[in-house]
Amino acid sequence: MAAMVAFAVVFGLSACPSAEPESPTDTLRAMFGSLNDRLGDAALRSSPTELRAAIRGVLVPSFDARESARLVLGNEWQARTPAEQEELAQLLADHLERSYVYRISARSPMYRALVVGYLGESADDRTAVVRTTVTDEEGGRFLVDYRMIRPRDRWGIYDVVIDGGSLVANYRTLAAKTTGGPPSYAVLLARLRGRPGEVAVGEGAGEQPSSALTPPEVSHAEPSAPAPDIAADKPVESTPGEREALAPAAPGPATAYWIQVGAYKSQEAAGDLAARLRAQRLPVTVEAGSAPSAGQEVVLSRVRIGPFTDRAQAMALIHHLQTSGYRPFLAVENK
Repeated sequence: MAAMVAFAVVFGLSACPSAEPESPTDTLRAMFGSLNDRLGDAALRSSPTELRAAIRGVLVPSFDARESARLVLGNEWQARTPAEQEELAQLLADHLERSYVYRISARSPMYRALVVGYLGESADDRTAVVRTTVTDEEGGRFLVDYRMIRPRDRWGIYDVVIDGGSLVANYRTLAAKTTGGPPSYAVLLARLRGRPGEVAVGEGAGEQPSSALTPPEVSHAEPSAPAPDIAADKPVESTPGEREALAPAAPGPATAYWIQVGAYKSQEAAGDLAARLRAQRLPVTVEAGSAPSAGQEVVLSRVRIGPFTDRAQAMALIHHLQTSGYRPFLAVENK
């Protein structure tokens, strides 16, 4: 509810006149300045629940969720009533923020200020793309592109592309009744209402705190248990039907090879696996998808490594992962 109130307040304020709108990059700089002020607040850091609320208070107003919803639904957006559009935009604003935090904190945990680099922007009067980098835990950098729009006098984020993965594209996948099908308003609304979001940082039942918000050096509790084996995370088993949907058995000329290590109903389990694989400096992505299982469509978070242009290289890594106890398989993207 607080996220929805914040969303409404921002759109109310956007009607106020402004002498000189900020540039898209300036808007992002201001957002990260406010965000890092919260992340650097010692009192907030001592309470992960309060810190999450503060993070949401900065990020939710930064999204233009109406534009995101329009792009997710495509032609069906215009067929909805104004009330339906408003409800969907409010729900999506909440989920976009959660998904964004989940993906950023998986690479750069938010118990300290984020180190953001600005590579440049391309903009016209209404739309813009700002390219940035974020420094991860190992001191490396990953790419984050912000797609922004200015319907009136403020820039809002309508999509975020992290290491090539688009949030809007993922929600279009969630909105489809079948794999690869067109987006559906009813499907998307049901999934947004029924799912807590892709965040793995203290937004579950009971608002449990997360290691992504708690610096390891301030914890004096019992040592945490080692990361569970993949089997303990209960991934969705790759049935023949799911493998056929996710990886064509008889591909044509291939452009890329991917290694799928797991497909989970739980985004948190997928995030845990991705973190363990990234610790081995592997190029890991987590993306939303769906596959048939037991006669019905199941929404999954797929953990994949790649892409590779050399099939032999991908197969060698698959063998290595198998000897480490994982159950990967090869997925091929065709021309």
